[in-house]
Amino acid sequence: MAIATSSSIPYTGGLPWVGQTLDYHRNAFDFYWRVYQAHGEVSRSTLLLRSVYNLLGPDANELVLMNQAGIFSSKSAWEEVLLALFPGGLMLRDGAEHRSHRRLMQGAFNHESLQSYHQVMLGTVDCTLANWPQQQAVPFLNLVKGLTLEMATQVFMGQAPGTVANELQQDFVDMVQASVALLRLNLPFLSYGKGLAGRQRLVRYFAERVPAKRASQDRDLFARLAQAKDEAGQNFSDEDVINHMIFLMMAAHDTTTSTLTSVVRVLAENPQWQHRLREEMRALPAPLAFADLAHMPLADQVIREALRMYPPVPTIPRFASEAFEFKGHLIPARSLVALSPLVSHYQPDIWTDPHRFDPERFASHRAEDRRHRYAWIPFGGGVHKCIGMHFADNQIKLILYHLLRQYEWQLAESSRAPQIEWIPICHPRDGLPVVLRKTSHD
Repeated sequence: MAIATSSSIPYTGGLPWVGQTLDYHRNAFDFYWRVYQAHGEVSRSTLLLRSVYNLLGPDANELVLMNQAGIFSSKSAWEEVLLALFPGGLMLRDGAEHRSHRRLMQGAFNHESLQSYHQVMLGTVDCTLANWPQQQAVPFLNLVKGLTLEMATQVFMGQAPGTVANELQQDFVDMVQASVALLRLNLPFLSYGKGLAGRQRLVRYFAERVPAKRASQDRDLFARLAQAKDEAGQNFSDEDVINHMIFLMMAAHDTTTSTLTSVVRVLAENPQWQHRLREEMRALPAPLAFADLAHMPLADQVIREALRMYPPVPTIPRFASEAFEFKGHLIPARSLVALSPLVSHYQPDIWTDPHRFDPERFASHRAEDRRHRYAWIPFGGGVHKCIGMHFADNQIKLILYHLLRQYEWQLAESSRAPQIEWIPICHPRDGLPVVLRKTSHD
């Protein structure tokens, strides 16, 4: 079969210069599905003043994320939007540099470390949830964002409860929002300027604490990074430690917040599943042992289904250093390519009735996610697959365990059909107002 040139790849249109940037920001899900239905697996768009090749579907995910030819760069794809805000994060490293930094960080996410984090988080979750407001509409997104950042500061920084989270939360919020700002000027009244100012405050905060962490006997992530040595016996620089901490702290609470909010939404919309999960949690001992996290099959299915329907990150970009062929099309060298879980997670040839909430599609007797190993990619894939995915899974299950045993909930009247804001990280536009009520028994 002849390979078509890049000029034959269909263009998705849009306004001069900005292309379909506004459509993408308004509703990334609708954007990708219009593009996919009109043009198939390969198309070209203009987003944020850049030409982007949309490669959509599981085969594209596998080609790009596996990166067997070594031509797809995460760093070059992300640095234009993230370099000023999150320099030095794992997403902005490739090759040997990425492998070295990831290897040094991996110890903070091994089985022993995850078990120790569980013990740290136990008391915080139970105590915090007990004080959540009841019998009134309250945005769940705000509740859980404070909780997950509090847990991240305790686990990754070794901070005592209640000492850091409020101080840092707005800075992280501003930085994430700045990452997708259309007007990227460092002015204090613009979202981009607010994000840069938030980064400066976080840099000062961590820089003041690096020397003490280097000299300490602590085993939290901050201390591990400050004390880690590479193959030549050299420590991470202060700058490296600070950059990794800022990026990991953001990722550890923002994506988990997104997932938990989605889980709470689908359980409010499907009360029969809320009841089933509550019974599963009540059958487990209290306090919850770390080993018990592996014995929540229904929770596993619900979390995976929520991640399928509402993946935290709607776009995974990569920069192609060389030309390559995909589905009969030649993508030129030095091209920005974009994958999207929003397409592969909803394809009807893989998922039965994909718009329906159906956790049992992940049960062993159906295993729809195994129809293509790159159909389900909420954590990415390949060497850049999320380093904290097991920590996030454990944290979500621990919070669900306490939430389901203490409360039942429903959507507030004002939030019967929550609209999703996909950019920069999936979340309900109204914050998901829910009404919590104490369960009839513990």
